[in-house]
Amino acid sequence: HWLKRLAGQASDSYRLTSEAHFISQLERVQSRYEDEDLDFLVQRVFADPANRVRARSMLATQLRGARTGVPVGAVEAPDSVSFDCNHTALLYLHFLDGAPLHMSDVKTTEQLLANQSLENLRREFLRVGSRDKKRLRKLRLGDGTIFSGPYLWFRFITESVAVETAKRIVGYNNFCVPLAQRAYADPDALDNMDNWLRRRRDPRGGRSQKDSKKDGVITKYPTTEFTALDFVGGDPERDRHLAAVFGDDVLAVVKFDRRTMVREIFGTRPVNHLSKQERSFNPLRFYQQHLSHGRILLAPILLLWRFARMLGWVVGRVRQIVREVLDPDIAMQRHEIGEAPFAVALRKIHRMKAPGLLEAVRMRLRIDPRYSGAPVGWTPDVDELGEPEIERDLRFLHLREREVVQMRDDAERVRRDVAALHSVVGGLPPLHLESQGLPDRERRRAGELAVTCAWISNKDDVRILMRAERWRAEVVPALSELSEQRSWMQRIVGSTVGLFVKHPVDLWFERHGKGLSKRVRSLLFDGYACDYRDTRKVIDAWKCLPKDVTPSDQAVDTLRRVYRNGPAVRRDILALRAVQSLAVLDVRNYRDLVFRIGDYESDGEKPELGRALP
Repeated sequence: HWLKRLAGQASDSYRLTSEAHFISQLERVQSRYEDEDLDFLVQRVFADPANRVRARSMLATQLRGARTGVPVGAVEAPDSVSFDCNHTALLYLHFLDGAPLHMSDVKTTEQLLANQSLENLRREFLRVGSRDKKRLRKLRLGDGTIFSGPYLWFRFITESVAVETAKRIVGYNNFCVPLAQRAYADPDALDNMDNWLRRRRDPRGGRSQKDSKKDGVITKYPTTEFTALDFVGGDPERDRHLAAVFGDDVLAVVKFDRRTMVREIFGTRPVNHLSKQERSFNPLRFYQQHLSHGRILLAPILLLWRFARMLGWVVGRVRQIVREVLDPDIAMQRHEIGEAPFAVALRKIHRMKAPGLLEAVRMRLRIDPRYSGAPVGWTPDVDELGEPEIERDLRFLHLREREVVQMRDDAERVRRDVAALHSVVGGLPPLHLESQGLPDRERRRAGELAVTCAWISNKDDVRILMRAERWRAEVVPALSELSEQRSWMQRIVGSTVGLFVKHPVDLWFERHGKGLSKRVRSLLFDGYACDYRDTRKVIDAWKCLPKDVTPSDQAVDTLRRVYRNGPAVRRDILALRAVQSLAVLDVRNYRDLVFRIGDYESDGEKPELGRALP
């Protein structure tokens, strides 16, 4: 922070300059994808193919009405599709309020953390504990900790973009003379412009130095034509306007300068230029040089010497940085170009934006059967099955293999759970209730979706209770085959604790252990200790039920209650799908903008890396 103040970068003047010159208007860049975005949202939010064409048209109409302030006329009675389109349109408009590479771009995170529909799902279906809430708080981009979460990367990169853009806005406006004024401009002003453009062509000028008084800005009536959109927008129409006002030579320098700026911010130190010995650690070589032949006895002295050298290096490095800040020409001479392939920029983008998207992916994976490729109900006309959306999103995010394997295992578990639900649904009592003002087909579809969500998220232990009686018939007799699981110390501790607090096995045995012997009770303690065939889960879920209520009756009652609230659950699930899809679009927008401004295509990189959607 002290070094930033020394460099003059910590003051608000740079950010104010960027704001005053329309850096927040980068949100307009996102509007160019609107048609593609709406197709993407309709495909992922609305599961019923029969409603997608109508939803696409209605969604576009809702957006036009919201922007112009003219309410959409109700030519037909409102139904679930019209309500869902209205809510999705509002979510999309809120998403468009954030400008990429700007501090205001926190919209998807706000929706993920505070959307009421998502809060309903967390409260009703997901058991969110204190650890989960702490993890969610770390995703905030407006404020956060520098030790974990995406806040550090988001803050530093957006601040770097604002500062570097402001320097260029001031510099180009002070030095560049429009074509219409060059005929009568001062010759010194033209020379200063040529010198300025020559410096901006230097590839080491990725981070622009602050203009000093010795630069001699003597241009009379400097222009104000250059804005932030010229350096972080990259719009072709804007480029043609600059070429018409200042000439193709100035436009070429602007393109090169913004390319260098973005690659510097999203690049990395070229460690590949170092020798292999400098960028690697060989334990064998370290042992042979410092620890072998009895030199390990001198290790304390070696550590003190290393500490002294490290302290000297830190002092020398700070001194060098201060000199470079006070004299930018030295920094330009020693600067190492921060160019790197787009894969490096992709990693930095993901450090800012991928944590929120991954949280939405995990949440949707835990509750939405369609995301895993499972049917949302048991009626044949409920849904169409194809490649699971989770697979497309995993390819889009370029995750590490360990994370991919874990999520695929979770998706496979969801598909197994849904198959298990379909195998038992035929034996359940009817769940259908009154129409609640909806057509029978829509009510049935919403109810089946709600029941499936409750089943895969194990709401109120419904899966465990549904098979609890089978567990008693099959597992309890098999406990006699269980070997001794608790040590004598565990038995003593358990007996001592049991004097003050009843063990869950005791609670279950008192209420539901009728007809079981004391030996079975003792064996249940062993089974509970090692969770033999889900003994712990079943007892914890079953022990809370009254004596006259069977587990299957309790599970059916839970499913019937969920089915009754099917339209509300469907509304919240669609909101979750929309928020997660908008998080995907957010990452796509960052990729495409950085790819275009950084001109990575000139290096042979494929444009699909920037603008492709899953």
